[in-house]
Amino acid sequence: MDFSDIKKWHLAIVLPIFTGVLIFSYLSLEPQANARTTSPMMFQQALVSKPVGKENPVPRVQNIRIYPPIDGLYTVNFDQLVEDRQNDRWLKQQWSFTAKSPNPGESQSILDWMRQLQKNDPERIGFTYEWWREPSKLTTIWGIFSGILMLWGIVIPTTIWFAKGGAREFIAKPKRSAEDTAAAAKPAVSAAEHDKLTAMIGRLEDSNPSAGKPRTAGAAVGPGTVPAEAVPFSRNLTGAPLEAAQTNAAPEEDKDYKGEFYPVARPNTKKE
Repeated sequence: MDFSDIKKWHLAIVLPIFTGVLIFSYLSLEPQANARTTSPMMFQQALVSKPVGKENPVPRVQNIRIYPPIDGLYTVNFDQLVEDRQNDRWLKQQWSFTAKSPNPGESQSILDWMRQLQKNDPERIGFTYEWWREPSKLTTIWGIFSGILMLWGIVIPTTIWFAKGGAREFIAKPKRSAEDTAAAAKPAVSAAEHDKLTAMIGRLEDSNPSAGKPRTAGAAVGPGTVPAEAVPFSRNLTGAPLEAAQTNAAPEEDKDYKGEFYPVARPNTKKE
């Protein structure tokens, strides 16, 4: 099937199903944590430590990403600048930790704690919360996407069809029989083809004088009809009479018919 044959309602049905399978498969996967792990306390110390650099200082902890909790535990991935004293440089390393709160025993979550720090110092503290990974949010997005497709591909075209009287025409439309359908499917003979056929019949009759009765000038031949002049040409057979051919044939020999079960023709020759 070509892409141009795809209808709107095809997309309105197939795409929500395909998207729903992808979303629920995505929700079943846990967020991937970085290879290096640390503790929330070490993360706090690096987060509030002095920025690196003199001319353009940058924070030591960068690119913080917090994922929705699984069984109450938040996964936090971040990049941290670590000093390489041998080469006198700073290296960026990827770290991760999993915890419910920044300090053991506290009721405040990592997400609320980071939001409070960002509110107090928005220029220095920045993070990204992967809210779209929450099951409720993804389900809502999938429902809105499916509703838009259904509205665009099924509801609106059906409403327009009813408004134009498509239902009345469908009910009042007579059912066609199989014979009518087959007759309508047959290609009609055009006027040019009919004139071409008539001229060809005339040339065949003029080129064969022994074709019987000559064609009448000005005779009209209707479409779908075969004129009397277009019947197959008869050929006059000439030859000797049949009796003469039988007279010249050699006479048959006398035969005897013998046999135990059924008669068999044998030459009539007597042994001496």
